[in-house]
Amino acid sequence: RHRAPSRARAQLAEVAACAGGRLMAFVCDKLARNYALRRTGFPDLCLWRPASDDYPAALVLVEVKGPGDALSAAQTLWLSELRSGANTCCGLAQIDAAR
Repeated sequence: RHRAPSRARAQLAEVAACAGGRLMAFVCDKLARNYALRRTGFPDLCLWRPASDDYPAALVLVEVKGPGDALSAAQTLWLSELRSGANTCCGLAQIDAAR
């Protein structure tokens, strides 16, 4: 049986803790209700900061787009519902062409 390296497990636990139960339940519910529709479009990047003495835990989901790329309907749906239904901080990062 394959086991994930301990660092990967620790990072996954950090992400889950930063996301919180509401977001985790929201995402699992969406996937369980209509996996065919929801298996694509989830944001590309997850940035998180575990709680510390100075700051609360934080999590941001970001969709990354390159030159000439646009949001798909599935990506727009995920971003909209994550913001409104799960009260999650989401963003769009537009990457410019290399010079």
